Amino acid sequence: MATHDFGAGAVNATQHANGGGWVADTASVAATVYVGPTAEVFNTAAVTGTVKIYDTAKVSGTAVLSGQCQIYGAATVSGAARVAGYAQVYDTAAISGTTSLVTDNAQVYDAAVISGAAQITGDSRVYGTAQISGDAIVSERSSVYGAATVTDTAIIKGEARIAGGTITDSPQVYGTATISNAAEISGSARVYGAAKVMNDAKVYGDARVYENAEVRDFALAYGLSEIFGSSIVQGNSKIYGRAIVKDNAKVGGDVEVFGRVTVSGAVELTGVTTYDGSQTLS
Repeated sequence: MATHDFGAGAVNATQHANGGGWVADTASVAATVYVGPTAEVFNTAAVTGTVKIYDTAKVSGTAVLSGQCQIYGAATVSGAARVAGYAQVYDTAAISGTTSLVTDNAQVYDAAVISGAAQITGDSRVYGTAQISGDAIVSERSSVYGAATVTDTAIIKGEARIAGGTITDSPQVYGTATISNAAEISGSARVYGAAKVMNDAKVYGDARVYENAEVRDFALAYGLSEIFGSSIVQGNSKIYGRAIVKDNAKVGGDVEVFGRVTVSGAVELTGVTTYDGSQTLS
């Protein structure tokens, strides 16, 4: 009886008839599956359909692979992870977790890590050193890359681009919105349309940033505030309460806008002034 060491000592195994890769006797691999000569499937992993596993890819744990997905390069699929559909996992990407799922036409590559119960679906892409965990969902044609972190119950969809930063709690980023650098989106915030949040800016609570608005530098948007139109919130400014910044307005410096204040038109606010109450600045 043949044996093979998958990294924890030799166990009973056979070389798969379709490709010659090693498969532990405890694993289940259909005859229609391709396991390349240097790929490995072990523990109690189950692989069906016309899945292809090649290069030095490894599938282990109780992972389930199905459909026509491909695992290659030095990628690993472990734990109770699932990969299905036409999904591709490659380079040194790692898929693990309790019920994580990569499916449809999604691709996970470079050194990206998917864990927990995260779902990567649609035509989405996760790459770079991005980490998706918790119950986060990355779907449709969105992309998460760079050193971005998406976790908890965050949702990234549409054609949103997460090019860095941290997305936590239960926010949603969608449309063609872009989050970059060290920006943070949390709470139940929404960033959508063609909005951009960048640098060290933070959007949280129930704040909304949308249309072509930008929040950048060290600016904060929180509470029930709304920033939209082509407005820009920058510097160390803070927008909170039920404040609104819209149109082509710019708020910067150390300005604070809160209460029910509306900043509109082409107004530019800077300095260290505080605006509250229910006034309209236009």
